[in-house]
Amino acid sequence: MILEIIGGITCGFVAIFVLKLLVSYKNLDYYRLQGVETSFYPILGFFKLLCLPKDTKDSLFKFKELVSTKLDKPMFVCNQSNFGGSFVFLLDTDLI
Repeated sequence: MILEIIGGITCGFVAIFVLKLLVSYKNLDYYRLQGVETSFYPILGFFKLLCLPKDTKDSLFKFKELVSTKLDKPMFVCNQSNFGGSFVFLLDTDLI
């Protein structure tokens, strides 16, 4: 009985987690259809770019590296780790 309840709760959490990932990925389509460059990072979302790499003490190293590869674009979008949100990064000063 208790194992069935624990199993049901676990399945519920997994289903919510998978649904959250699908909604987050689908919401990036709004920007993709407009021709905006998007990046999807499962589970952590944008916060994956803030994780400290092993070989440096700069916590923004991955983010700076990503921005430097996208400087020719006016903007890019990353998913958030919450339910379906997005971070929009404006790189063109005319858009700001």
